[in-house]
Amino acid sequence: MPVLAKTVCTLGAARAAGAFELSHTVAVGNHGRGVKSPCGRDRKILAEYDPQIRVVMDSPQGLVSVLASDLLPFAYDYRAEQS
Repeated sequence: MPVLAKTVCTLGAARAAGAFELSHTVAVGNHGRGVKSPCGRDRKILAEYDPQIRVVMDSPQGLVSVLASDLLPFAYDYRAEQS
């Protein structure tokens, strides 16, 4: 299953279980592939779901935790539009 489908399913399952304020997310590949960085579509989904959610991802310096909003600058902000 592509990571995108897992991102959408994971966020939906968390919401259905009552988790409304997630703080972090991380994608881990199967077969020992380690932590994976989100693709552009996943970054968009995460930034729209909650721009302040922290995304744990791999970098040349090792694992880092960054805001979803930093992964997708100038993204549409649903919450800001509701104000």
